[in-house]
Amino acid sequence: MHLLISVLHDPELLILDEPFMGLDPIAIKGLRDLVFELKSRGKTVLLSTHWMDQAEQLCDSVCLIKNGEKIYSGSLDALRKKHIKNEIYVEIEGNVNFEEFQGINKVKKEGKGFILIMEKKPENFIRELTDIADVKEFRTVYPSLEDIFIEEVGGE
Repeated sequence: MHLLISVLHDPELLILDEPFMGLDPIAIKGLRDLVFELKSRGKTVLLSTHWMDQAEQLCDSVCLIKNGEKIYSGSLDALRKKHIKNEIYVEIEGNVNFEEFQGINKVKKEGKGFILIMEKKPENFIRELTDIADVKEFRTVYPSLEDIFIEEVGGE
């Protein structure tokens, strides 16, 4: 009810503090849809949350706080790029023995393809792979905001 009253006068800025706490899945979807609607109308929504998956879906920019101090403030894309590991997703037609390639530390089956954890940047590997296999999909694997948060803030 408070949220409805807050948006009734069409504010330019809406501040939400832990808005997903205690909500059922239907209410969470409704709130997410409202935030997307406000963003599409050019409104600013300041969201304070511990739900990293919600922040990842809703936010363009994030601020990470550790022990009361800001440790990062900026775009979510830039933060994710800063934390890229040498992981790629590759989907191929046919079979490939990944053990034949140097520099692959680990191979995990993921859906129709594989996640490969590489020793270093995968550019050379991709060239070699496309020489011997029909690559259907290739993409960098970006860490989740939760993984980044745990790496940056947690576990001391």
